Amino acid sequence: MNEKKQLNKKNISFVVLVGGLGSRIKHLYPDKPKPMISINNKPFLYWLIKEISDLNFKHVIYASGYKSEQIEDWVGNNEFKDLNQNIVKEKKKLGTAGSIFNLIDQCKENLIILNGDSFLVGGIKKLLQSINENHSTKLVCHYMKDTNRFGKIIFNQKNQLINFFEKGKSGPGYINSGIYFFKKEKIIEYKTNGYMSLEHQLIPNMIKNNEKINVIKIKNPKFIDIGTEDSILESKKKIQKIFVQ
Repeated sequence: MNEKKQLNKKNISFVVLVGGLGSRIKHLYPDKPKPMISINNKPFLYWLIKEISDLNFKHVIYASGYKSEQIEDWVGNNEFKDLNQNIVKEKKKLGTAGSIFNLIDQCKENLIILNGDSFLVGGIKKLLQSINENHSTKLVCHYMKDTNRFGKIIFNQKNQLINFFEKGKSGPGYINSGIYFFKKEKIIEYKTNGYMSLEHQLIPNMIKNNEKINVIKIKNPKFIDIGTEDSILESKKKIQKIFVQ
């Protein structure tokens, strides 16, 4: 059995993807990027960064794009003064993986990637508990009764990723939680200077190259996302219950 390795927190950079357009809810928030939508009187991004801060990590890089100035203003004035926070704005659309490669030179030797519009409570902690010295790529997934809106992911009995399923596949299963771990030396092998999607290009390319991508399963998730009007309303209820009470 492999011994679990506790990563040195000083060697971890968090990359938070906050550059998306939020097309499905743009009619509700035409002048606001998704991570800045107010949930219980705080930007959604606050709740995500709070978990990073509470776990005593120190380095966060925001990959921004759409209405970056609002992200920049919040980062410059937020309450997380113990965090070293940087913003790297993409000059053109680079995709989720392309935006990571756009700032990879600023990252430490280990990266944890987070989506800026979803939040799995306790997901980062679960990821950290699972990492050992043989892992270079990991992702967190969680169980849902209906995976239709998100798309089911497929893994084998060794919990190694086989494939992402496209959206539209209904029924129970596990979905991508939007939390990834990469060793910098591994992800940089796939670096490009143009557009690349993490979900549809980078990870499928890694699978084709027989890279071992380990999956961490969470069976009873507290998952919050703001991708649709309904999920925004649900997020407000969940955050009130989990954090505010």
